[in-house]
Amino acid sequence: MKKCVACGKELDDVNRKCPDCKSKLRPDICNTCGKAMPRGAKRCNACSTYSGRWKHLPIISQLAQILGGAVLVGGAIVSVVFYFSDRESHTHFLLASPDSTSVVIKVWNTGKKPSQLVGYHLHFDKLPKEREALLVLSPNDVQAANNIIESAKPVVLKLKIAVWNRLPKDLADKQYGSTEIRNLHEWWSTQPMTLYVDVRESSDDSDHHQVLKDQFRSDRVRDFVATVWGLTPGVN
Repeated sequence: MKKCVACGKELDDVNRKCPDCKSKLRPDICNTCGKAMPRGAKRCNACSTYSGRWKHLPIISQLAQILGGAVLVGGAIVSVVFYFSDRESHTHFLLASPDSTSVVIKVWNTGKKPSQLVGYHLHFDKLPKEREALLVLSPNDVQAANNIIESAKPVVLKLKIAVWNRLPKDLADKQYGSTEIRNLHEWWSTQPMTLYVDVRESSDDSDHHQVLKDQFRSDRVRDFVATVWGLTPGVN
């Protein structure tokens, strides 16, 4: 009696394949251990090695696990990097809707720590750079300490013209007079202007600050300028 070389079952001489495992009398041979394998088997029963197109399956599985872990680790690293990059304050502002008595701005902070606004300066770009209109927070904003800009809490601030006769002489001498503004061609309409805001970010020392700016045409603040300097729009 012959035995099946794959599963060991006793066979009749007339059989050409095992009735149990369907192996041929000349079966597939494992390339790793040399033992017979059942016909069409994907893996050797003796050494568990995959054969044919399946032989790379364990490597692919391990590679997927490694890559999956790398993606998770990489994602965690990116999250940490973004956390620390946004840890300090990052302050921004834009001119909002000025009226005849106030310059209104909207301020927001995209960092995690609060920042502090410490100064406000309105400029006509075509006048000498050392000249300016110094602005201050409205009394209500001062009382509410709205110059402290917290993370993800936008605020709208009203800025008033500083009282010139209460300023130190060096600052008072820098303030615009009505004559120099009136002499600007179409001061109420086409003149380029810039509003500068001094901000102390959380990363700054107590005696340092950064300067933010928003540029626009003078028609945005026409009524404010006319009221403060006693001018009439359309008249030079």
